Amino acid sequence: MLILRIYLTRAAILLATGALLQCGVLHSRAQDKPKRPRITGIDHVRLYVSNIDKSREFYGKIFGVLSYDTTRMRFRIGEITRQDLELEQAASAAPKDWLAEVAFVTDDVTRMRRYLVAHDMRVGPISEDRYGTRQF
Repeated sequence: MLILRIYLTRAAILLATGALLQCGVLHSRAQDKPKRPRITGIDHVRLYVSNIDKSREFYGKIFGVLSYDTTRMRFRIGEITRQDLELEQAASAAPKDWLAEVAFVTDDVTRMRRYLVAHDMRVGPISEDRYGTRQF
């Protein structure tokens, strides 16, 4: 199974708007912009936590720990959907935003990157991890 990930912190509204445009709910003035490829799921959500040890204990009882290091841990939500919840130690006691990252799965990472760039989103280059997962 090929998994393509896109990591976004603030682009969820843009992606939801793209879904409404494709359904015909909203009308776009910029017809020349690329069409958004399908989003097929959520790969993971990363949250900042104020106490990584207490969070590990709490979420570990619910999900079981998938992986852990001193600053970040991952919990598998389902074996079939393979969605993860990641926790990361917050840099300050009260960060402005507790949501660190949302990673979506798409069937075409190249088109998704092109779509976001066309809508003035700043995104990094596409890379491939050791498992062949393409992401940006």
